[in-house]
Amino acid sequence: MADATRNAETRRILMSRENSLEAHRVNHNPSQLDRKSYRATVLGLLSGHWGILLLGLAAVGAETGAALLEPWPIKIVLDTVLRAKPLPQWLESAIAPLLGTNALGVLQFAVGMVLFIAV
Repeated sequence: MADATRNAETRRILMSRENSLEAHRVNHNPSQLDRKSYRATVLGLLSGHWGILLLGLAAVGAETGAALLEPWPIKIVLDTVLRAKPLPQWLESAIAPLLGTNALGVLQFAVGMVLFIAV
């Protein structure tokens, strides 16, 4: 009877080891299909964050546009006020009714544009 109990215990231990080895083999050697299902993609990771990403992209675009416009009012002041070069026709027609085309009006326009671009 002791031999039968010992044999049953030995079989239980061996079965436990086989199950453990099988589980180890499955966990550490996943099939190709399992690898693809667990592989995280960039789009999958970003799926819940599209709104804030688009807002950030718009902010970067606005900052880039403002950075490109920064030297423009200075060019107007240098060309028009200091060199006495006439304003371009489209710009003169835009600011003449509000500020005039004299040197002070051009300076006021340039200051306004610097403030607008900075904000």
